Amino acid sequence: MAQLEPGPIPAITSDWVDQSVDSPGFTDLVTGCLSGLDDLESSLDGFLDPNASIDDGLPDDGLDPVLDGVDSSLALIGQTADGWQPDLIQAAYDQTGEQLTEIFSIVPAEAWQDVPPPQTFDDAGLVTDTSNPMDATVTDPGGNAQSSFAVGQAARFTIQIHPLEGGGGVFGGVTVIENDTLNGQVRDPFTAGGTDQFGFLAISRTFGPDDVGSWQATFYAVQPNGSQLPGPTIQWEVTPAPAGTVAPVTPVPAPVTAPPPTPAPPPIQVSVTLVNDAPGRAYPNFLVGDTWTLTVIGPPNAPVVVAGSFNGQALSPAQLGSTGNDGVFTLAGVMAAGNIGLWQETYQVGGIDWDGALLFSVNAAPGGSP
Repeated sequence: MAQLEPGPIPAITSDWVDQSVDSPGFTDLVTGCLSGLDDLESSLDGFLDPNASIDDGLPDDGLDPVLDGVDSSLALIGQTADGWQPDLIQAAYDQTGEQLTEIFSIVPAEAWQDVPPPQTFDDAGLVTDTSNPMDATVTDPGGNAQSSFAVGQAARFTIQIHPLEGGGGVFGGVTVIENDTLNGQVRDPFTAGGTDQFGFLAISRTFGPDDVGSWQATFYAVQPNGSQLPGPTIQWEVTPAPAGTVAPVTPVPAPVTAPPPTPAPPPIQVSVTLVNDAPGRAYPNFLVGDTWTLTVIGPPNAPVVVAGSFNGQALSPAQLGSTGNDGVFTLAGVMAAGNIGLWQETYQVGGIDWDGALLFSVNAAPGGSP
């Protein structure tokens, strides 16, 4: 038989019915068996595209031994028909059906793909056997895509090295090198940072007058063997500060008895910490049954709102509570089985965004119990 063309062929299962032979001369039984196999193969051939051409360059699907087994079983049925060996005929008949089912239940395009190792988050560390793809984006601090900034504005660069499909590969603890050009002039490469255990690296920058111009940055992931794997290239513009943002100053003689100026109060900052209270364990690794304590600091008597994602699915913002008169909010709990997965959380207190994010994982406890 010719090699199958890749395509969405549905799985076929065998539904043979055992038959017993009561008397010699069972030629009709053998004929019926062979006829049934022909009908089965004809019906399966109906799933194939009649206009498809066989690509002889496709990789070996490994089915040649199975096809040989089908031919052998059919030959055995024919050889034993006149020798009155019903058990051998029935066994060959069953074996042939199973082999045909195996042939037509394989999706060749998937069968030829190597399955990567599973992704793990235990003490053994992450699998580091294959280079992984990288994404890079530049946004404003609120996460909105942006390609133009003015002097004095802040930008956030987010690098993500993705796990391979099925898990594994090189994505955690990877050093990221940044190569920039400004107005077409190449600048010295530098280390932008390293990815965390989930493959994320976030970089915040505020542009100054020396940054005005057209920028282009290419990010490279340093592999375990020291080679650099090129990632995406992103572009953005930095423009001068809008006119009028700095008011002209007219010198005025200060009175001799003028009091010293009152310093402006420092801006209110938001900070968030998540602690694993389980003995011998620490953030960002949690097991089902671990106790935890969340502490949020910000403006006093202000609502605390959390947002983020769970296993890649976005979570709607939710208010956890409010800070007290001292600007502190705490929350404690226990990781449950429903929390198993990867978490990314951002926080806002009284409308002020925290400039960081919580990235942590929850895994099943060893033995399946807390």
